This record gives sequence, structure tokens and C-alpha cells, in this order.
Amino acid sequence: MQSSKVLARQVLQSNAKINIGLNIVDKKNNGYHKIESLIQEINLFDTIEITIFKSNGKTKIISSGISIDCEPHENTCYKMIELLKKQYKIQHKFSLKINKKVNIGAGLGGGSSNAASVLKYIDKFFDLKISKQDKNLLCQKIGMDVPFFIDGGVQYVEGMGEKLTKIDNVFKDCFFVLVFPKIHISTKWAYSKIKKELPAKKIKYNLRALSSSIKWSAFGNDFEDIVIPIYPEVRNIKDLFNKSNAIFSSLSGSGSTIFGVYENQNLAEKANQLMQDLEYQSVVAKPNI
Repeated sequence: MQSSKVLARQVLQSNAKINIGLNIVDKKNNGYHKIESLIQEINLFDTIEITIFKSNGKTKIISSGISIDCEPHENTCYKMIELLKKQYKIQHKFSLKINKKVNIGAGLGGGSSNAASVLKYIDKFFDLKISKQDKNLLCQKIGMDVPFFIDGGVQYVEGMGEKLTKIDNVFKDCFFVLVFPKIHISTKWAYSKIKKELPAKKIKYNLRALSSSIKWSAFGNDFEDIVIPIYPEVRNIKDLFNKSNAIFSSLSGSGSTIFGVYENQNLAEKANQLMQDLEYQSVVAKPNI
């Protein structure tokens, strides 16, 4: 029987994130950008059923839900498994069933979260005892959003995404309404349009904004200056959030998700209904603590 060949099977929850403020601080010589951001993990998630077989073999990936639209060998989970198999001499065959609920290319880090979830599970299952520093380095080989998902929660992010500082759960009482417009914003394109160098006084502005009560007016996303002139719908959605009593609204990452922050569930649900009445795809989410 096939079940006798199975070493382990587990369903993983792979949460999304939003960027609450994103500064492009500088551009490095290698073309990458230095950023600062506060990233909050939220309770919107994919599920990954991972099966480990006793026998050797290739990694197999199938998906359902939102279309991933990439070859299996380009999937972040596949890349992470192949890295771990090579570095830690793991010979087993893996099979993954990914149920995608986090929109692709939406600034929510879905693929990055998937890779980190697989890393954490394999590390624990095989008792690899991978240090946090080595996990960070492995994650960077997949993408610069991946290191955040090692610990999740809410973190202050610097560098290219690899420098992480855990922050108290300052947004734990907030409700987020996420809107997914039918536009695609290429992260590569958005970064290519960043020309300016920000003044040094803006560095670490996110931490100063949290020094006492949250100073929402201190937050902003530099990508909005690039995205809104090309995609005015983003501005229209932000205006809808402002009119529906959001205390803050922004792009997440380079988009295309726009989110509004609300101080209670009732206001969030009303705003979510408004967006759906206007035929936007939207959802209410909470911080994942």
C-alpha cells in the first residue's frame, strides 16, 4: 500500500503579510534597494499539505485555489526543498499540495511565506537544528521577503529585508480590510522606477512612530508615488477607505493590494461590504499573533 511508503504527512498554515509603511532608503551598487518597513503577519493564509516518503525521489508539487502560474521547479517551496536536500543530505521524496488563498503578486508575501513554512517544518521534522542565522541565509536565496516569515508577528525590517527586529504586538487590536484590484504591478518594474535617495532623517521613522501611541501620519509607502499615476484606481480605493473611517490606508509592498486599518470590527465589516458592493474583491483580516 502507498501509505506504508509515507514517512510523514502534515498540513501547514502559511500566513500572508502587509507592509505598514515602506521607505526606500538607498540603492546598493548591486542594483538592490535598502528599505525600512514594518511588516505585520496577518491571518489570511495558504495551506500546504506536505508528504515525506521513505523512498528517494523528486519533489512533486500540485496546487489548487488561486493559480500559481509557474513551473513546479520555479515554485518557492520546490526551491527551498531542493536547497535543504542538497545542504543537509536529505534523500527523501517530497510531495506538496498547495491550496492558494493568498493572491499572487499582490504584495502579501504568499510565495515567501510558503517557502519559510516548508523550511521550518523540515528543520523540525528532521531535527536539523538550523540556527536562526542560517535559516535567514537560506531564505535570502529564495527571496528577500522570506526571512520575515521565520518568526512572523510584527517586525521592523531593514537592509534588503534580511535585518529583522521583533516588535511588540502594537497592531493587535487593529482590523485590516484588504482590497485586491484587478491590476498587476510588477515588483521589478516598481523598483526600477525608484530614483530618489531619501534623506537620512527618515531612516528608522517607523520605530519613532511607535515610541508612544501609534503615529499613523508618520507612515507611508514610497511606491505609491510611482504606482498611483499609472494606476489611479489605487487612489480611488484609498479615498474610499478614508471616507469609510479608516485610520490609515496604504499599498502593501509594491502592490497591488491596498489595505485600510480600522479600530474595531464593525467599521471594518462595513468597509468590506462597501468594497464588495462596488464589486471589488476584499477581505477582513487580523494580525496573526
